[in-house]
Amino acid sequence: MSGTSFRGRAKVLDELRKEINMAKVVSCKDVGMDCDFVAHGETEQDILEQCADHARTAHNMTEITAEIAEKVRAAIRDEAA
Repeated sequence: MSGTSFRGRAKVLDELRKEINMAKVVSCKDVGMDCDFVAHGETEQDILEQCADHARTAHNMTEITAEIAEKVRAAIRDEAA
């Protein structure tokens, strides 16, 4: 960032903060399920916990494998404002 003005650096930091604090979202449809469930959360961990609970109760999944967790993690996206 050398040569960048203070305002320029402040703008970059503001954009990074927005990105870090942006709400996350994923749906069952995003991972190939025929289900209308959508998880919203502040962090990836929030989303994964909601999805694990949903998978157990709605889809009778007794185990959330690493493969399924990774598929969900890869589908998580920033929620549009």
